[in-house]
Amino acid sequence: MSILYSADGVSWSTLATVSSGSDGSYSYTCSNIPAGSYFIKASWLDNDYYNEATSGTVSLTVSQQAETPFPATILIIVVVIIVVMVIALILVLKRKPKPAPPPPPPF
Repeated sequence: MSILYSADGVSWSTLATVSSGSDGSYSYTCSNIPAGSYFIKASWLDNDYYNEATSGTVSLTVSQQAETPFPATILIIVVVIIVVMVIALILVLKRKPKPAPPPPPPF
């Protein structure tokens, strides 16, 4: 699972690559983000079980660090939860059906 970010919503860079659990959940925490406006989305490459999927884009604004980092931490947690929920929904909806087993040989 790749977590991508963009300052303009057009050019995307990888913020992190994380492994998801068997239920599709994942988490990532970042810090020391420069003040500014950002777009974040998650992307999953296809494999034997799931098709490729990309979450919706979430926008956020990072302000200069206040005396306590608590509000920024809450914002990051909320964004990560939203992205996790969107990716989990996409993965469930795009799950590839398992191929049928071959028929038994005739006797």
